Amino acid sequence: MLTKALPPASRNRKAGSAPKEAPAPMKSYSAVPWKDEGEGERILIYAESGMGKTTLAALAPKPVFMGIDDGGRKIKDPRTGKDLMKLPNIDTYSDVRNALQQPAIFEDYDTVVIDTLTLIEDLAEPFMFRTIKHEKGGTVTHLEGYGFGKGYKHLHDVMLPIAADCDRLIKAGKNVILICQRMNATRANPGGEDFLEAGPKLSHPKSEKTSVRRYFCEWADHVFLIDHFGVAVDKAGKATGGQARAIFVQDEIHYVAKTRSTEKFEGNRAISFESKTDDTLWKFLFEDSE
Repeated sequence: MLTKALPPASRNRKAGSAPKEAPAPMKSYSAVPWKDEGEGERILIYAESGMGKTTLAALAPKPVFMGIDDGGRKIKDPRTGKDLMKLPNIDTYSDVRNALQQPAIFEDYDTVVIDTLTLIEDLAEPFMFRTIKHEKGGTVTHLEGYGFGKGYKHLHDVMLPIAADCDRLIKAGKNVILICQRMNATRANPGGEDFLEAGPKLSHPKSEKTSVRRYFCEWADHVFLIDHFGVAVDKAGKATGGQARAIFVQDEIHYVAKTRSTEKFEGNRAISFESKTDDTLWKFLFEDSE
């Protein structure tokens, strides 16, 4: 009995190889209103020490503090005089991330305050030295030990997950306030002389591509500077006036500030912060969401 010969093997694939996977079905898309409904606010507050950063954050809706800077232990709730609520035992960079990744911790609060992100960056360095080796395999003990500019790139990469952790809380409806100390840094000016700019005290190398400071300022919905209002400097360099404090919500060439909710601030460049119970800023920001 004759049998038919088998057809020749396909030239399109090797014999015995699995067939190609069917392409994934095409997604369908349609435009919808772009809203932040149900989400919290990304807020960064910076100022010099003693200007009221923690006090201002304590006036935000139902805050709980991740108190890396223990200066907050001296501060009471400005409205009630009671102790602020904080998460204890946050001692390392890993502790910070572990806490932020446990949303149940924050169920009873509306606002998570990190006090300060400046100190978290300090905690990130030993974590980086322990987990990221030199490209030749050795252990590094200082930022410059990785080679020119490479340490700043590693630090930038280690700090970025903090923003991702915060984003998960924000999408769940929690406000996140990052507090920073203030630092002047040189900004490159492609149209003229470089200049000094006040901003959050975070890593800011000359190559701004790996600037932690710039990244978090871009990430935030609002960057607020607490400073004296109406300071004047004479020709001798003496500063006068400016005893009253204000919260600056729009930038000028010499400092960082911004808001993505300009309409809520009615065109104001600065908001009053005349006393420790002055919550005008939060009334502007949250009045429509309460």
